[in-house]
Amino acid sequence: MPESYRRVFDHPFLGHGFRPFFLMGALYSIITLLIWGGFFAGYGTPPSFMLDPISWHSHEMIFGFTMAIVAGFLLTAVANWTGSKPVRQIHLVGLCTLWLFGRVVMNVDLGLPATAVIAIEGAFIMTLALSLSMPLFKKWNKRSFVFLVLLSILFACDMLFLITKERTSLYVAVIIIVTMISLIGGRVIPAFTEDALEARGEEVQETSQGGLDVLALLSLLLIILALVFFKQEEVVLAGTAFLSAIIHILRLRRYHIHRILNVQL
Repeated sequence: MPESYRRVFDHPFLGHGFRPFFLMGALYSIITLLIWGGFFAGYGTPPSFMLDPISWHSHEMIFGFTMAIVAGFLLTAVANWTGSKPVRQIHLVGLCTLWLFGRVVMNVDLGLPATAVIAIEGAFIMTLALSLSMPLFKKWNKRSFVFLVLLSILFACDMLFLITKERTSLYVAVIIIVTMISLIGGRVIPAFTEDALEARGEEVQETSQGGLDVLALLSLLLIILALVFFKQEEVVLAGTAFLSAIIHILRLRRYHIHRILNVQL
């Protein structure tokens, strides 16, 4: 590889996944919101060659913007969790390119058959999961295998929605994203709050609440089941969502939130 190209790939920007993916996700959110706002203001319409405007907006907020943020976080976090080298340089550029290709085919009618559009869009999540699976399996980090399962479900939701246009897949995808936030939050929020308290000389006792953590995840699974099997029964969905909210609130009791409200982080 020529030295000039090597210097480009060695740039710190391509040293960690969160750097390009957080930037691309932020920029894409602005672009899509401008398109969406312009649509409601009467200036043009969102891309509608494959999806109606609302479905396009829903899909791109989940599988465009949100997946960029998910990718940036997981690519960085998995390297920390496994003690492995992060996905970087050419590998990272390849992942970013796949994400960009997905955004292009979902926004611009290139005259491609629907099967090609779906395949290009789905390639990113599949490759991301494969990239994360290598260090996880190499270090046998069983605790984090769940993220590969969640990414697989997101991939299935993406493909199912693009094939059937049934929005239930989008609702399930949103809850999967919430599950990721709940799972990761249960790991990092207690650690951050305890570190902040100890840094200013306060005593803090770590309280294990593995049971509540498991219940919180199971409650989100109940919401998914309600969405899939009881989507016409609003009371069932509301009940499972309320139950999940209560369980997550109970988790917060052990996070020392009231003691660190004055700490900006």
